[in-house]
Amino acid sequence: MSEEFGESEQNEPKGAKHILQLVDRYEEMVLNNKHYFFDSEQFEDIIDYYIDKNNPKKSLQVIEFAIGQYPFSTVFFLRKAQILAATNQSQKALEILSFVESMEPSNAE
Repeated sequence: MSEEFGESEQNEPKGAKHILQLVDRYEEMVLNNKHYFFDSEQFEDIIDYYIDKNNPKKSLQVIEFAIGQYPFSTVFFLRKAQILAATNQSQKALEILSFVESMEPSNAE
């Protein structure tokens, strides 16, 4: 089986190639000032990629774009609050959490 796959493919987690393609597509979009469609799960994968690379600035940029496409999705607001809290911006994080609570007052999370 190792003969069928290159070394890099063998060592990559499942889906890593797909995520890299999403990230490349996102970066191309930003670089060329275009607008591509990404579903919410794809945005989450791109955000996770930048978090894994310890790049909160890029993560927040992706989140802002995702919120533009999915303004009523609390997932992206929660992710933004998490990143802000992790980067010592707790006051901004709390403001976002209050906003999320007003969007979904019945959601205990």
